Amino acid sequence: MTLALWSDARASTRLFPTRPLSLAHPVGTAYWMLFLLDVTSAQVTVFMPLVVQVLHGVSPLGAGYFAALRSLAWTLAALGSAGLQGRRVRLVLWLGPLLIAGGIAGQALVIVDGALLWLGVFLTLHGVGIGLGFAHLNSWTIAAARQGEASLTASSMATIRSLGQAFGAATAGLIANSAGLSQGVSATTVAAAATWVYGVCALIPVFLLALALRLLWLRHPARAAHHLTPNATTG
Repeated sequence: MTLALWSDARASTRLFPTRPLSLAHPVGTAYWMLFLLDVTSAQVTVFMPLVVQVLHGVSPLGAGYFAALRSLAWTLAALGSAGLQGRRVRLVLWLGPLLIAGGIAGQALVIVDGALLWLGVFLTLHGVGIGLGFAHLNSWTIAAARQGEASLTASSMATIRSLGQAFGAATAGLIANSAGLSQGVSATTVAAAATWVYGVCALIPVFLLALALRLLWLRHPARAAHHLTPNATTG
């Protein structure tokens, strides 16, 4: 990925905007947020159907519906927050990551020995956290684009998210296999894998919350005006 970004920065026709992962600019900060949102989403969902079947006795069909709770909560929260403006947008942009952190930490606590009801509650909380600010994060990212890079910024956001999904699923698989899942599917191996996957995953939303606060700081009206000036577009 480092080589790909290095090559893209020197290409005549680029896939990514200027310095796409720079934390000194709102676009780079927002890209990191989009990336980590999908990393955590992939990590907590890739093994969820297996976990609830083996450890909680849910049927395969029921496991599919259970895993869909996050997506349903995401959709409803997105619809409910779509019309927010001004300070309320700034509120949900940090409240969302905070709910994600709480949702994933809760899942880590109850995934093995807790009640299925509580697992569903924390999974739903995770979805609400994503849905609250996701659309506003997208619009903020495009609005913060450097001069002449709005289309490039918007078109590459899906690529950043896809990378997050890929990294999330890959790291979850590596952790689960290292924890013993590669030895076969049993209550013991699934419990060990879930403990490690969800335990490690619970750490990532902390960085997501820090990035959200960083983005809010960068998008303060005075600093946002600086980033959008022609001189700033060359940085």
